[in-house]
Amino acid sequence: MALSIKQKISLSIIGFVLLTALLIGGFSQWTVKKQLEDRLLNIELPFAIKNISGEIDSKIRLMSSVANMIATDSHLLA
Repeated sequence: MALSIKQKISLSIIGFVLLTALLIGGFSQWTVKKQLEDRLLNIELPFAIKNISGEIDSKIRLMSSVANMIATDSHLLA
């Protein structure tokens, strides 16, 4: 089955458009993935770790304070 010149040109244009769309879509996806990865690793993760660290430190200070109060309570030492 021989294609006419018009059909060959149409198929070439469709192929070029599809290839371009796939390349642009792939590049966009790669760029977004890279940006999300950078944001998570450089901004959000350190911030979350700092918050968790602060919560743990405050709980440790509270427990230390309670332990100190119990250790120095005159009613318990007698």
